Amino acid sequence: MILQSASALNRWALSTKSVAHDAGLSFIKTSNCSMNGRNLKKAVRCLRELPAKTLFDRLYELSVASTARRQKRLSSLLPAQWPDTFLTSA
Repeated sequence: MILQSASALNRWALSTKSVAHDAGLSFIKTSNCSMNGRNLKKAVRCLRELPAKTLFDRLYELSVASTARRQKRLSSLLPAQWPDTFLTSA
C-alpha cells in the first residue's frame, strides 16, 4: 500500500529527519508493533501484516492527538476570540 499526498507543502513534507523519525516511532508504538533496539525490520514486518483499516485508524488517532496538542499550544499564545458558550453551542 502506498499513501500519497497532494502537496509537497504538507507539514510532514517539511519536517526534519529527526521529527519524521519520531513520528514513525510513534506510529509503530500506536500500532502495537514492537522494535528490537534500533532494528526496524521487525516493526516494519508487523506493520505490513496489519489490515489497512487498522493502519488508517492508527494514523487518524495520531493526527487527532497532534491537532489537539497544536491547538493547545496556539491557545496558550493567543487570547480567546469567542466566548466559550459560542463554541459549545454548535
